[in-house]
Amino acid sequence: MEIRRFKPEDAAGVTRCIAELQDYERGIDDRVLPGEAVEGWYLDHLLKTCGEQDGAIFVAEDGGQVVGFAAVQSRVPNEDSDERDYNFALISDLGVNESHRGAGIGRALIAACEAFARNRRARWLRIAVLGRNTVARGLYERCGFEDRQVLLEKPLAES
Repeated sequence: MEIRRFKPEDAAGVTRCIAELQDYERGIDDRVLPGEAVEGWYLDHLLKTCGEQDGAIFVAEDGGQVVGFAAVQSRVPNEDSDERDYNFALISDLGVNESHRGAGIGRALIAACEAFARNRRARWLRIAVLGRNTVARGLYERCGFEDRQVLLEKPLAES
């Protein structure tokens, strides 16, 4: 298994990983679009965002197949109006195919993103997780992430 930078020929494999991640997250929160709804444009969105915010996409390759990916941006501007201006790094997306979960690939992708962010002199690295995605949250905590701000949500009756 190898972790490396994205190459154009990885597009189909990364797109499959994106779709699988979307479908997994949709099982947690039905507001997440299904994988088939993002297959045509989401990778382009990630590449554009990485270009605008000094980022990169990393892939996990096993036997010539892309089995996971992570996107990191190293210069994300803070937009909280009650805080001073600063940039942080953000792992915006991380997905490992179900067939390869539990093998340390997520941890290796996070390490690659962290090394990239450190190399770009980022002072903070953030990652978001759906509140009910306890598996991913556990991984992130084992990798040293901790709560900074927690967004709580309460469903209201439909009108």
